[in-house]
Amino acid sequence: MKRFTLVFPIVSLILNLSLFGCGGAETIPTSTLESNQAVSQQPSTATPAVATIKGDDVVIRFSPETEARYRVQEQLARLNLPNDAVGVTNAIEGMITFNAEGKVAPEDSKITIDVSTLKSDSDRRDDFIQKDGLQTKQFPMIDFVIKETPGLTWPLPDSGDGLFKLVGDLTIRDVTKEITWSVSGTFTADRVQGLAETSFTFSDFEMNKPSKRFILSVDDLIRLELAFVATYPQRLLPRREN
Repeated sequence: MKRFTLVFPIVSLILNLSLFGCGGAETIPTSTLESNQAVSQQPSTATPAVATIKGDDVVIRFSPETEARYRVQEQLARLNLPNDAVGVTNAIEGMITFNAEGKVAPEDSKITIDVSTLKSDSDRRDDFIQKDGLQTKQFPMIDFVIKETPGLTWPLPDSGDGLFKLVGDLTIRDVTKEITWSVSGTFTADRVQGLAETSFTFSDFEMNKPSKRFILSVDDLIRLELAFVATYPQRLLPRREN
C-alpha cells in the first residue's frame, strides 16, 4: 500500500512551559505574535520542507517557517491587568505518514520540539522554565506521536480551507498524555499552512504552577499553538474531471 505523509507543526506543546509565570518580566503583547514576529532570534534547526518518496511512503517535513508557541495568562503584582506570558521556538522536526486509505502510521508520525530553545521577552522567565518547569537539561525534547487525523479530507485537496484534528500522545518530561489539536488549514497545489491549537492544565502533566511573591495569580490553563507550513507531492492530489 502507498503511504502518504503530511506534517504539521505542533506542541508546543509545547510548551507547558507553563512556567511562564516566572520572574517579574513583561509579557509579549498579543499583537506582536499575531504579526508572526517571533521573540526568539535563534536560527531554526528544523529540516527544510521537502516532500520525499521512500518506498511506498510519501514523507513531508516541516518548513523552517513553522513556529510553536505557548501562552499562559498571569497577573503580576506590578501590573494592573493580567497578560499572556508567551514563548516561541522554530526548532521543530517531524512527519505524519498515511497509507493509501489515509490512515495514519503512528510509528512513522512524530513531531519533536526542542524546548531548550524556547524564548519569551524575559530571561528570568526563560531560565525558570528551563531549570524548574521543563528541566530541559534532562528533557530537552517534547514529542507528539500522531495516531489519527479525524476530519482531514482524503485525498488531500488542492485548494480551499479545511478544519480537522490531530489526535495523539504528547510526552513532556517523563509524562505522556493523549491530547487533541484543532487545526485550520488552507490548501494550495502542493502545500498547506495554518494553525493548530490545543490546551491542558498544569496538573495534566504533573507540573506545579509558579508561586512567587511578585506573582498574584497564574491561570491553570496552558495553551499551545503551532503556526505551520507543510508541502506534499502533487501526485497525491485528487484527479480533476475534464
